[in-house]
Amino acid sequence: MLKKLKSKAGLTLTELMVTMLLLSMFSMACLVGITSAFSSRRDYIRISDADILKDTVVEVITQELRMCTNISDVTADGGSEIEYQGGMGLYQYGRNNPSQKAKLELDENGRILKTVYSDDGTSDGKPYTYQVLNYSAYGTDGSFIISDLSFKKTSGAAEGIEVSFKVKEKSDDLELTGADFTVIPLYEKEP
Repeated sequence: MLKKLKSKAGLTLTELMVTMLLLSMFSMACLVGITSAFSSRRDYIRISDADILKDTVVEVITQELRMCTNISDVTADGGSEIEYQGGMGLYQYGRNNPSQKAKLELDENGRILKTVYSDDGTSDGKPYTYQVLNYSAYGTDGSFIISDLSFKKTSGAAEGIEVSFKVKEKSDDLELTGADFTVIPLYEKEP
């Protein structure tokens, strides 16, 4: 029995500690890799969501301005709002109604607003303002804002409007994406 107790088959305390150290180092490396992967995934999703918002805003503004006539309050220097006749969603009074106008602008929360108003007494002459996109378009928790929206008239063969804006994170004002594009209205100016 004494011979069995003195057997060399087994782990020493040093070997056991080295094994535990190697296992803990491997675990830490895996944990760092997984944390980095999740962080990269969150960043990719955030930037992807900002790109979707940018593409949606480009589409909405393009559709609106392509259908408008008699653009006013826009100079060659540019401005943060645009006033026009026609546009999408103004069919209740007709596209050629000279008293009905619309305006696109940003509110204080970085959301695009459209104001529709009429000078001829229709709809009681009161302006009707609404958000062009719903709250969920600006991120699941409203984390994105539109900033630096500008409209500028172009000159040349086809008169159009240059539009530019940026999509930023609301929390830290980090610019994620932006767009610069030109819209040429389908309709000529009204006489």
